[in-house]
Amino acid sequence: MPSSPLATRINSSVDKALEVFSFFLGQDEGWTISDLSRRTGMYKSRIYRIIKTFEKHEILRLNEKTGKYELGSIIKINSLVQNGKHRSQRVHEILRDLSKETSGTAILRKKLGWKLLTVDVAVSDHPLRISYEKGTRHPLTFGAAGKIFIAYDSPPLTEVLQHYNYRLPSFTKKSITDPSKWKASICKVKAKGYYLSDGETIWGGRGIAVPVTDKQGHLLAALSLALPTVLFPLSRLPGLLSKTREAAEKIGELLA
Repeated sequence: MPSSPLATRINSSVDKALEVFSFFLGQDEGWTISDLSRRTGMYKSRIYRIIKTFEKHEILRLNEKTGKYELGSIIKINSLVQNGKHRSQRVHEILRDLSKETSGTAILRKKLGWKLLTVDVAVSDHPLRISYEKGTRHPLTFGAAGKIFIAYDSPPLTEVLQHYNYRLPSFTKKSITDPSKWKASICKVKAKGYYLSDGETIWGGRGIAVPVTDKQGHLLAALSLALPTVLFPLSRLPGLLSKTREAAEKIGELLA
């Protein structure tokens, strides 16, 4: 059966998108829209639409310092799995070590659109523990990790509020749903560099999250540490925060 005109157009669009994407593989310098237009022979307007679609899904990102587009963080994380099993295992080892040192569950999350994806997790061996599974997704506003992404990455809080029609998801009775309180929370994250969630996603649980960044300070992921409240008195916060930040720095070096 011959292809329909619509199918032919779709295939052509996919082919063009893959052609553009192929220029980003195997090199780190990045490309401008003008450069790609000259190399591919496509109009800048078409290149722009393709680039913006890739950017929306974090496959590509704009390096504001160079003005060039480069591979996005989700591709870097996927490359970690596809091209570097040793590094992938090392990331998990860092999570496992953090879990053993703190008796908490260590979770590495990435933003995918309006969702948080659990990229990797090391569940605590302690009889009293909080468990998450690798591959699970949560709303962008979920827990301490959600605060990290909204504070350090896009979209801005105003856009988040609009997306949820100013009715932010509630997970427990302690979840923050008031926009003004959310704004105050984001300000605290930016000032302190971490967020402490106290029963906001799991009743009887506490968690902290810190940003995972590359050397240029670009946000790659969020690292969280979750424990039952009985194992996480506030007197432990300085020590747990220090260990979590240390682990985040190590992971950032591997993902960058």
